[in-house]
Amino acid sequence: MQINPNRFWKKVNVQGGDKCWLWTACTDDKGYGKIAPDGGGVPIAAHRAAWVLTGGALKPRQRLLRRCKNRLCVNPHHMQATTVCRPYAKLQQADVDEIRRLHKDGDGVRALARRWGISPTAVSNIIRRKTWK
Repeated sequence: MQINPNRFWKKVNVQGGDKCWLWTACTDDKGYGKIAPDGGGVPIAAHRAAWVLTGGALKPRQRLLRRCKNRLCVNPHHMQATTVCRPYAKLQQADVDEIRRLHKDGDGVRALARRWGISPTAVSNIIRRKTWK
């Protein structure tokens, strides 16, 4: 991915502190920021470009999850590189702890999955510590 850092950062409203850095240029039909690589080609997700431009590395199958849930945010401090599937993205550590506690107290996997809006497999993986160790 070749993107001129000056061209990229001109399209970002960098805020102070731990606030979102908002992408101000092109977006896709789902509201995510996009930028074309230098010389043209297939547009790249703006948050991925920001991650790489600030020194982050991504393996081919890795995803970047935004903790802030703002589709226009390109602040690398709001992102986490992961290979975890998308349904886990909406969970916080407190949710995981609660899922484990409720299961220990007798709540079923399917009921917990419905409550948190994730699959029963995801709940089972959390309980067995295959994910969120």
